[in-house]
Amino acid sequence: KRRISAPALALVEASHRKLFSGELDFAEVEIPIRQDDGAVRWVLNRESVVERAPDGKPLRIIGTYHDITDRKRLDEVTAAHTAQLESMARVAGVGGFEVDFATMTLTLNAQASDVLGVATIGPQDLYKALARTFSPDIEAALKEAIEAVLFGKDELGRAVRWIRVIGRPILEGEEVIGVTGALLDVTEKVEQAAALTAAVAAADAANAAKSDFLANMSHEIRTPMNGVLGMLDLLNRTQMDPEQADLVRTARSAADMLLALLNDLLDAAKLESGAIELEALPVDLAQLMRDTLRLFSSGAEDKGLALSLEVDPDLPARLVTDPTRVRQVVSNLVSNAIKFTPSGGVSARLHWRGDSGVEIEVEDTGIGIDADGQERLFRRFAQADASTTRRVGGTGLGLSICQGLVERMGGSITVHS
Repeated sequence: KRRISAPALALVEASHRKLFSGELDFAEVEIPIRQDDGAVRWVLNRESVVERAPDGKPLRIIGTYHDITDRKRLDEVTAAHTAQLESMARVAGVGGFEVDFATMTLTLNAQASDVLGVATIGPQDLYKALARTFSPDIEAALKEAIEAVLFGKDELGRAVRWIRVIGRPILEGEEVIGVTGALLDVTEKVEQAAALTAAVAAADAANAAKSDFLANMSHEIRTPMNGVLGMLDLLNRTQMDPEQADLVRTARSAADMLLALLNDLLDAAKLESGAIELEALPVDLAQLMRDTLRLFSSGAEDKGLALSLEVDPDLPARLVTDPTRVRQVVSNLVSNAIKFTPSGGVSARLHWRGDSGVEIEVEDTGIGIDADGQERLFRRFAQADASTTRRVGGTGLGLSICQGLVERMGGSITVHS
């Protein structure tokens, strides 16, 4: 009694009573025995009645003691690991299952039972029992999932309602005798994905509505704006004193700036909505560049800037592109270069890259752009310097539009400073 705990001793005594009463002929009990040094060793006590008296009382009992300490310790470690895995599975919301094809029995661990809301399912109508757990229309999907393993797939994954099923075949030689796998409750994840999809769709719809509104308003305002410009041209041809002529020139300059802004807004809206249409025409690109630079020659001369063009001798005589959009991009780049170059010059270059196409480069000796400015240079309504708008004007749309146009034409635009 000193070496055996009271609960263990009670088990031994109960075993003996059953042997002596004739209720049992064989009994075994696992007993923890405390040694003199305080350590506990586990013993498996097995006893068997080999001879009884006519009245049933045992005359001879033989027994054995086996030291099972190592096995018990291994069992304890295994139980601890199992408990840890079960705890981790509960935290992760993952349940384990196994299907025995011989009996068509589904065995679930505790977490899987919680996920499905059922206990172990027996051999009767396994598919239907599972189908009822979800909905009447899922039985075929369950059969397909199991049969996918039977036909030799290494792994399967099926979304059943909001439960994800992942399984692997259990093999005995080359024969598939069952399926083992995991059940993951993905209800929250699916609901979050659905909510995100709805939010993105709503944002896209709002963005499209905004772009449509911007495009429509820009178009509607541009029509009367062209009328204003026409009237200013007509007024400029009449007899006016110097002060009146100066006022007309100022009004015409302001109207031109407003029209340019409307054009930028319209192009930005079209690019955002994907409504930009490109032409594909054979173009003498070198001549197009010369004509475009000629438009800026007066502005460059007024600032004392040199304006030059270099053409790769290997450039083909004609290339297929959209001349209007190429001219728009080059005009924006050259205009910016002249605007931000106080002295020196602006150079445009055409490089032929063979199968990669043509590279148009515009270089200036201007003030440069720091790393932060380069990072936001092609964003809409952004400029390299917040004071730029106050000093030289502009909306910050030009380079964003250039990037959109170049990318629509299958190219890319970069900056180095």
